[in-house]
Amino acid sequence: MYKDFSNNKYNDSFSMLREHHKIFVLVRNGFDIAIMNQYKKKREIAYSTGYEDFYNYIIKNSLTDTESNLLFSKMVEDRKAKKDNWSDFENTLDELLKEGGIPCNKLEQCIEEFQEYFARFLYDLITPKILMDVNHKARKNKLAMQSLGKFLMDIADNIKFAENTEH
Repeated sequence: MYKDFSNNKYNDSFSMLREHHKIFVLVRNGFDIAIMNQYKKKREIAYSTGYEDFYNYIIKNSLTDTESNLLFSKMVEDRKAKKDNWSDFENTLDELLKEGGIPCNKLEQCIEEFQEYFARFLYDLITPKILMDVNHKARKNKLAMQSLGKFLMDIADNIKFAENTEH
């Protein structure tokens, strides 16, 4: 849902935010897939958030076909070519943009349809029970700190963080 925060009605809220602690969450690529695969292995859910599961969800629920959505058509081609990762899908999007033969508004429409499909997929997949369970595990196992630690190990040594983090 879109909210317009540009009017003065929200200025007091924004100034209050400046007075509070600033918190950020860093989730590494594949975090959701790793978490959901644990539930899939236990047979608590039918799907994970992996590329193959999303593809199968689209098929099972007859959300689209190769004639009505160019991205799905490319997804089918990619699957036949053994391209079965989210990164392959991202590369396909990049290739479509670089080819330039597709009107931008058509590509945007296909992407918006895929956003809707993925939102349905997540809504059907991730129950409130799973959200609460993941929240509990994240706190207990300090997953945010682990994620931040791994991120810091991944970045180059010459990057320096601000000494004053205002905490």
